Amino acid sequence: MLAAVLWVVVSGVVARALLWGDKPGPLLTVVAGLGGCLAGFLVGHQVLQLHEFHLFAPESLMPAVVASVIILLVIRRVMRATQRTWLFR
Repeated sequence: MLAAVLWVVVSGVVARALLWGDKPGPLLTVVAGLGGCLAGFLVGHQVLQLHEFHLFAPESLMPAVVASVIILLVIRRVMRATQRTWLFR
């Protein structure tokens, strides 16, 4: 369980570090990390056909970070469109 939480946080923090400009707060970073980890698992298992692919395996970090960056960009776009800049910290 602790490994899962750490993997989500690492994925979100790395994605946030790669993001330029306004960055969402810590809660949205963790949400993006969770979504990125799930997307990384799906990409590795379904698209890359890795049968021994686990959600928190090291080879799922790259797809998880890429998906987290995409999720953070979507969150930032939505927050700007709705003028909710207080979520950026």
